Amino acid sequence: MLSGCDYLDSIPGVGLKTAHRLLRRHKTVEKVVQMIKLEGTLHVPVNYIESFAQAELAFIHQRVYDPTLKKLVPLNEFPEAGLKEDDEKWVGLDMAPEVARGIAEGNLHPETGVMLEDICPDYQPAKRDIQKVSPIYGGGADCRCLSVQDQRPRSPAHWMLSSPVRTPQRFASRN
Repeated sequence: MLSGCDYLDSIPGVGLKTAHRLLRRHKTVEKVVQMIKLEGTLHVPVNYIESFAQAELAFIHQRVYDPTLKKLVPLNEFPEAGLKEDDEKWVGLDMAPEVARGIAEGNLHPETGVMLEDICPDYQPAKRDIQKVSPIYGGGADCRCLSVQDQRPRSPAHWMLSSPVRTPQRFASRN
């Protein structure tokens, strides 16, 4: 996080390598920031330590949907002191279990809460070929999983070569 993340801007000039080196040397983020400020060569944003703590809350305690309990739960237990009022926005606001379930199952729009329309109600996914896998590839003799062919993603190059319509010039001469 010291080198920047979705929830926190980086200290300009501190990338992954520098952050790693500084943390190994100074052990805590607070000491790293203190040393950067004392050296004066890099600019530390205002309230960086407070912002870092809030971003850390988002990573460690964010609310996630638990399909067995069918409700939102913290990824890890909240601190014993609890959350401050301002911390709620970082870990995700709590919501009624039926709303969380609707969003998790793709039935409710996550921002508006409006019921989503199923535009293909008759769609049935294709059945996949299931076969036994040898112990060499991660399963016992009676392990059942998708066949190797189903597990391999097809590359765009494969689609272009196997497609009857070839638009790029380099494929124009092929039959």
